[in-house]
Amino acid sequence: MVTFWFLTFLIIFPFTSNAQWLQHISPENKPIKAWGYFENGEDAFVVTNCGTFSKPKESEKWRLYNGLVLTAYGASGDTLMATHMYEWDGISYRTFTLDLSQPDPEPQKFDNASDGISLFVKGSNYWMKGSARSGFSYLDEDMKWNFHNNGLDSIVNLDDLEINWPVFSMAEKQGKIYVGTHNGLYQSTANIFEWEQLIDIPEDSIHVLHVYHDTLFTASKNQAFYSTDGLNWIAYFSSETKINDLFFSDGKYYVALENNGIQYSTKLTYWDELNAGLNDLNVLFIRNSDEGLICGTATRGISYYADGQWTEQNEGIVHSALRSFAASPTGIYCNALNQVWYGPEGIDFKDITPSVDERYFGSVSCIGDTLILTYKTSVSNPYFERDNFLIFSYDKGATWIVPENQPPYWGDDPYRIVIGKSGFYAYEDDRMFYTEDMGTNWLDMPVPPEYCNMFYGALEYEGVPFASACHYKQMLKWEEGAWQLSADGLPDNRTTSKLFTCDGGIFAFINSDEIYVSTDEGNNWHKTNSSLPEINFMRSSTFYENTAFITSPAGIFYTDDYGNNWNSLNEGLPTGKTFSAAIYKDTLFVSTARNGLWKQAISGMHLSTNEMTEKSESLKLFPNPAQEWFRVNSSSGTANELEIRDISGRILLQKRIQISEKLNISQLAPGMYLVTLRSDGKIHSGKLVVTR
Repeated sequence: MVTFWFLTFLIIFPFTSNAQWLQHISPENKPIKAWGYFENGEDAFVVTNCGTFSKPKESEKWRLYNGLVLTAYGASGDTLMATHMYEWDGISYRTFTLDLSQPDPEPQKFDNASDGISLFVKGSNYWMKGSARSGFSYLDEDMKWNFHNNGLDSIVNLDDLEINWPVFSMAEKQGKIYVGTHNGLYQSTANIFEWEQLIDIPEDSIHVLHVYHDTLFTASKNQAFYSTDGLNWIAYFSSETKINDLFFSDGKYYVALENNGIQYSTKLTYWDELNAGLNDLNVLFIRNSDEGLICGTATRGISYYADGQWTEQNEGIVHSALRSFAASPTGIYCNALNQVWYGPEGIDFKDITPSVDERYFGSVSCIGDTLILTYKTSVSNPYFERDNFLIFSYDKGATWIVPENQPPYWGDDPYRIVIGKSGFYAYEDDRMFYTEDMGTNWLDMPVPPEYCNMFYGALEYEGVPFASACHYKQMLKWEEGAWQLSADGLPDNRTTSKLFTCDGGIFAFINSDEIYVSTDEGNNWHKTNSSLPEINFMRSSTFYENTAFITSPAGIFYTDDYGNNWNSLNEGLPTGKTFSAAIYKDTLFVSTARNGLWKQAISGMHLSTNEMTEKSESLKLFPNPAQEWFRVNSSSGTANELEIRDISGRILLQKRIQISEKLNISQLAPGMYLVTLRSDGKIHSGKLVVTR
């Protein structure tokens, strides 16, 4: 008997997995702006408005290399030096390096950058940086930027009493450094940095500066120049539109223009268009690659030139910003700022956007296949005219119904929706409303005046509403028709911002890096393990039995033991900014800030829930881990014979129970136990972890 139970223990003990993230078909593909390209070894990289993508040079399909949007970059060898835009909690800019030889490298942060960095260039001795505000600097041996602007023309901002030295372009040639500014071109000898203005170049903004075959090429807004010695400059092209880039290769001169595509010449006496196949004539750059000429455009991404024709090559580049999505029994609903889609079985998405003028959509939620959509209109005075609404669809988005009775309050944001067992809640600011009849009647559930005047989070657990207010230790539980404090164990000086749940537990996310859990219906709270990294704030949550998932600016994390351990699910997910999460059938879906939907099979994850479910699809134990009690749930709906054994096979508890009966285990010592349920002639097994 002992051997049998020991083997059973081995069967249900967690195994490692080979789960991976796959990019799912996205219903939205916004315009792709490609403003940079570089190569490293056997790989090509393109910099876009939805991240940096890479591919083997011979491949036709790009993959998301990193979801960061680079505002300035420079590549040298295996190193990428860049600044990216961080948008989650207010826009800021951060400088970092990446090891391009690694498939999924972690950014190595240098500093917070707020000086309008224009570009990075690797010189012969050090990295150089150009900035629209702080001018020229180089990175010294102590990894600090040294600024040198003596001689550069400055701009004085009288309002802020700031002095700026705008540097937009930069190049190094034969020991001399050249920088393009708002007022022409300057040069300096390396390591001396006494800047001298070059007089043959117009005193205009110089945004283009390159070295090709030991020749300098530069451009003002609409005139191009070249020089072999850096002193004498020859004008060779002029245009009525802005020059975005210059290129020289194999005896041919190329000019990329803002609205007129690409022109080229061999002898500078006659210029031809090179626009066949270009679907966007706003060309941002032109380069040479191992596969020939390549260019990037403002809305149509990357194109390669071959056989007299440009051909777009954007397969794998997805620019999709989905705000939220929800899983129904038959498919997936999702929305962006101005569109809503439905995908039966999660594929073949179709546009189901309701006809509502001057609006943006907040989120989608489902009760079965009934769709609830929040939206906000643009009005001049929200105090006199309502501007946030709910709208329903009972036929998967084919038709829409605006309920006659909207929640009797409006604020400055779309409502947030919480789905309950018998209805749903809509809350905004300090007001919450509940309906069981799709808006015919609303129960008003405002924040009591003795508490803070703002709802930060809400959920329903076992049919009971919970909410967090915006001040310290204000966890609220709806009891006997009113909000009551239910905050025992929560910290005295921290604010709960979000609530989420799983089978057997409620979680409270506090500030940036703490989570508390209650396994006794909110009566007592205790802090979970600190293995969760600092994530600033969580965005959304979902759960699968006793496993809770949360999304955040740092990626997606889960716990399957009520917070005793937090685990990252970011491996293989190339973008950290995760928005919404939902589970459709056996797959976890996650939406991202710019890169659409990603999915992973739950059966392939390293979750104790799944090993227990593999052994018995109908058995649920929660909470698990447990402290003083737990419940057993079964799909049979009848009475069951229950046994609890330790891992040696010794019976510690044996009794007949009812489904969902609360079982006292205070007499069990902390550890792992085997639970057996006999029902309808079948035996189901699972494991229970007891903690104190």
